[in-house]
Amino acid sequence: MRAGSSPARSKKKKMIIPRSLIRIVDNSGAKVCRCIRVLSQSPKTKIGDLAVVSLVKVKPRKVHKGKKKEQLKKGDIRLALIIHTRRVFSRKDGTILKIFKNYGLLVSPKGKSLGSRYNTPLPRELRTEKWLKLVSNAPSLF
Repeated sequence: MRAGSSPARSKKKKMIIPRSLIRIVDNSGAKVCRCIRVLSQSPKTKIGDLAVVSLVKVKPRKVHKGKKKEQLKKGDIRLALIIHTRRVFSRKDGTILKIFKNYGLLVSPKGKSLGSRYNTPLPRELRTEKWLKLVSNAPSLF
């Protein structure tokens, strides 16, 4: 360690904070978004929290005649549900989960998913009354 540097500075932050990148794992068309603010009651971000995000990378879509589906554009402000965080997550039964990236799903303000399929298994902690519709579409739970 160099002189004058503290060990606290060298540690990386693993929580989702403003300006953190979140990868979107549904088929809504967005690929990467940047967190603006996390809407949670606790100071630490956890699985199941909502975040206000700005879309950074969006898959280009062809517009077909007669289809008036909502299009996502780069720079749009949306809500994302946090499903995986880089922070180590431990369950009450003693299992420890470690994921190496932040993942999320785009949701509407009413809580409905913008995508219809997910590319990753969802955690069991989302099985609450609020997110039960999302969990029912999931390929699997872990």
